[in-house]
Amino acid sequence: MIVEKCGETRIVGFCSSTATKSSDSATKTRALAYSPFGVLAAVLARLENLFGWLAGLMFVAVASGFVKKD
Repeated sequence: MIVEKCGETRIVGFCSSTATKSSDSATKTRALAYSPFGVLAAVLARLENLFGWLAGLMFVAVASGFVKKD
């Protein structure tokens, strides 16, 4: 999950500590902030998607004869 309930947030908007069940009962509203691992997973997913497109386009270019070996 990219966004999660946080106990404290940093200036940039990332979580510095996650909210626990006991702290949620004390205060009903918790701020939502970015999870560092969630952002990392989203960036890796985007890079994997980009690599898939590039590999697929390269395969089509080679299979169609657009790119030839000299």
